Amino acid sequence: MTDSPRPIRPARANETRTTGDILILTIVIAVFLCVVVIGVVVLWDVVNPREWTSDGWSATGSWVASIGTVLAVGVALWQSHRARTDAAYALSETRRQHEEQLRHEVWRSDLDATVSLLSPLTQLRSEMFGADTAVDSYRQMLDDFAAGRYPEPDEGPTFWHRQHDAIFGYLTPVKETYIAVRAAGLKVRSPDLSAALEEAGDLIELIGNQLHAWSIQAGKGEELQIELDRIQQLNLDRSRGVGLLPALAQRAELVLREAVKGSNAVDLWSSGHNPDATMTS
Repeated sequence: MTDSPRPIRPARANETRTTGDILILTIVIAVFLCVVVIGVVVLWDVVNPREWTSDGWSATGSWVASIGTVLAVGVALWQSHRARTDAAYALSETRRQHEEQLRHEVWRSDLDATVSLLSPLTQLRSEMFGADTAVDSYRQMLDDFAAGRYPEPDEGPTFWHRQHDAIFGYLTPVKETYIAVRAAGLKVRSPDLSAALEEAGDLIELIGNQLHAWSIQAGKGEELQIELDRIQQLNLDRSRGVGLLPALAQRAELVLREAVKGSNAVDLWSSGHNPDATMTS
């Protein structure tokens, strides 16, 4: 459960020059070329003078002054471009910092919502030990009736209705936990935590389906069937003698604990994680 390393700040990208910049630069180059041509003509007589005159020196001074003007315009253009580049970079950096802060806040909120479900899942696992005991007691009772150890009750449907209720009653904590997990899954945006909540919700749903099926069979006085096909496909670890229902609850709890332990903040605004981007694409 560690934060992802801070991303390397992007280097300032060279901003493309605007149409105004290109126009100014073209004018500056044209003026500079004109000055050079005029200067060459003027300086030719100065460098190779037949005679030094005040007009020649005046022309030379004007030419030198024009070079300063060209340089001043070039510097102004460079400063304007640099100012726009700095402003664009500052805006990009501010946006990046804001998104990074928001990303971390969303992740922390998702993490807290997921962690808050660990205690209810632990409690559900404890409840399922009780449900497992009720199921085993019903099966043992049917075995005793079949072996003639006890006479079958003469209460009729009332007796079997009580057997139904003994198993069906454990559906209440299952439903409460299921609703809490599904509600959290609708709010959590972090992909790893969202996937874990989805898987945990599916496991809890299987617990409810199995309890419901067994309670109906118990209400009819029938032998309880083996677990549902979807549960058999999970290959649950029951080597320590853990019953089916507690094993399912334990798997759901373990899924969330591992997700919380390995969760990291991610870029929720990339196309791979942004649900809005996925919907609009």
